[in-house]
Amino acid sequence: MTDANNHSQYINANSTGNTSSQFVNADVSGSTGPQFANNSSQFVNTNNGSQIANADVSGSTGPQFANNSSQFVNTNSGSNFANVNDIGNSGSQFSGGNGGYPQYSQFGSVGGAGGYPQNAPNAMNPHTPGNTIPSPYNSGVRQYNTGHNNSGQVSSNMNMQGNTTPNTMPLTPGNSMQVSQPMNQIENTQPSLMQSRPLQFNFDDVPGVVDTIYNETMYMNQVMQELIRDQSSLFNNAYLDQNLIQNLSLRHNEVSMRLQEMMGVLRMINQSVIVDIHPLHTMFYTHRDIVMHIKQLELLVYELKAKISNDFSQNFCALIITREPFPEIITKSQKLGNEVLIVKLITGASVNVQQCFPVNVRMIRSTTSNAKQPIFPTEAPLDPLTNEARFPLRFKEGTRKSVVNLVFSTQVRVIGMSRIEETIVVESTPTSPFIVITNENQWQVSEEEILKIDAFQNNVTLPWISFCNTLQRHFIRVTRQDTDKPFRTLTVTDFSYIHRRFFDLQESVIHSTFEKFFKWFGKILSNIRYTRYLNKLWQNGLVYGFMSRRGTEEALNGRDPGTFIIRFSERYEGRFAIAYVNALGDKILHYLIKDNDTSKKRTLGDFLFDCDQFAYILKFNSFDENGNYVFTAQNKKDAFRQYCSPSKQKEMEDDVGYDPLENPWAGITLPPSQGDTKRRKRTADEIY
Repeated sequence: MTDANNHSQYINANSTGNTSSQFVNADVSGSTGPQFANNSSQFVNTNNGSQIANADVSGSTGPQFANNSSQFVNTNSGSNFANVNDIGNSGSQFSGGNGGYPQYSQFGSVGGAGGYPQNAPNAMNPHTPGNTIPSPYNSGVRQYNTGHNNSGQVSSNMNMQGNTTPNTMPLTPGNSMQVSQPMNQIENTQPSLMQSRPLQFNFDDVPGVVDTIYNETMYMNQVMQELIRDQSSLFNNAYLDQNLIQNLSLRHNEVSMRLQEMMGVLRMINQSVIVDIHPLHTMFYTHRDIVMHIKQLELLVYELKAKISNDFSQNFCALIITREPFPEIITKSQKLGNEVLIVKLITGASVNVQQCFPVNVRMIRSTTSNAKQPIFPTEAPLDPLTNEARFPLRFKEGTRKSVVNLVFSTQVRVIGMSRIEETIVVESTPTSPFIVITNENQWQVSEEEILKIDAFQNNVTLPWISFCNTLQRHFIRVTRQDTDKPFRTLTVTDFSYIHRRFFDLQESVIHSTFEKFFKWFGKILSNIRYTRYLNKLWQNGLVYGFMSRRGTEEALNGRDPGTFIIRFSERYEGRFAIAYVNALGDKILHYLIKDNDTSKKRTLGDFLFDCDQFAYILKFNSFDENGNYVFTAQNKKDAFRQYCSPSKQKEMEDDVGYDPLENPWAGITLPPSQGDTKRRKRTADEIY
């Protein structure tokens, strides 16, 4: 909590109905409710006893706030920030609207039943008009101007629409709760999380920032256990101590703000920097852990509210998905992969679980279909010690290229605040989307749909940098690489090529440009995924890939005759082109690999071995400090031997110790043949 004097430099430009609180209003435009947007916002509480309610709530008709570097400033000990980052279910920013594909949103918030998840309000928005961030392609500064959409919201991947009524979640009867004492004077007060150092975004140390958030997320496990313990102790007392209630409420709010701050920093990184795969992987799973903490805190907040209002009609239980391999394309009858889907039962502090029944799973579709979708297994036991159920799922039928989700449910026998044992039904929110395919011909269109859903999150546009990070995660999955130790990821140079070639260097991606790009890129991914040895050739740098014709010519300039590079053809989707130095060394030629050059029995290595024009492959290693390509020339037989068919490998072994036949007419001009009606010069290649 940052202390400041009572003099505020900001004025109340748009009242939200709370006359005792003041907000910074930098932009009000186009929406049905007040919206607040600024680059470096401070929500300043200057009045003793005032309350900032829902200062960061996502809603299309309620107040909306977007800022770049948010600080919550408390100017005196008597003020209370109630529900600065509201946590709710069906009516809060953590719940999607009707329809669509409910799921966990990447670096957003929890999807509610029946809709896409709406991203939590972005506490740190790097794409606010006029804000500058370092360019991922150079060391300078790139200007990001996103503009506003028709509703007045910033056009970035914040997804601030979706709720019709912001949830204020009062913690005591009435609309606000006043704190009569400074927080550090209340008995049994725990150390304030908000007194810890604010999370600072350092462009020079993104992995360090990500590690800090990861460590804080792990620390939140302990914080949640302490909240559950203290709330349970409060409920066990015959008399509810008001000081303890106020203390617990403040701790709820502090934890909520800290979780939202961590979520905001992750979102800012995702929208500002092309992240290396290791911190990107950590960000993805750290976000899921934060979502779990938010859901747990949500139960505690509503449970405390019910206790204060003597509402004993509810038992506070939830079924959450803690680990899932989705979004994903799954082949019929195959396992989900290395990651088992895990479902966990969480409860409030007042709930005593008496008996757990097995967890059931069912499939839900985005489109109406009568096709049967058998799942195995259909249920799994709930471990009474961990309250977890593990599902090594397999799907015996395809989904006909339709997007589906899974929903889990179980019955639990509990004793809650009513002290009466009863059996309740608990159901999870849907998983992230996936598609079950029956053959590889269905893969490309299915992957396009899943990538689009994961990237856009029901938005019309998304920032280019966010798209890069999402594409990177999918690329590692598609190419079957280990996320902890990938052989070869997409580089900043690869993204720069894609950005220039397919998106005209635009700072946002729209559906039409994405579809144009994936028509080309999807066929490449399909070939890398399903063509024999091609994935290994890519991972080991023998296929460079993302390079223009001019780039290959620059790389081959001055190289020995027969030196070549393999790249992706720009004009022919899914095809490969070979640029090589001709036999005389005075020209660089380009050859498009034909469909009949390779087959299921004849690999790319076989084709290259049979072509005498190709002698030395330029193998990609890395980039130098200036961003230039670093290649190593390697004899093609040494480079491609292990990627040839068994018959070709045997042929190469039989030739060991012997020289191939040379062309005796190389470079010699021959007289015309008898069949020529016109006298002309024939090259050696015409008769060889």
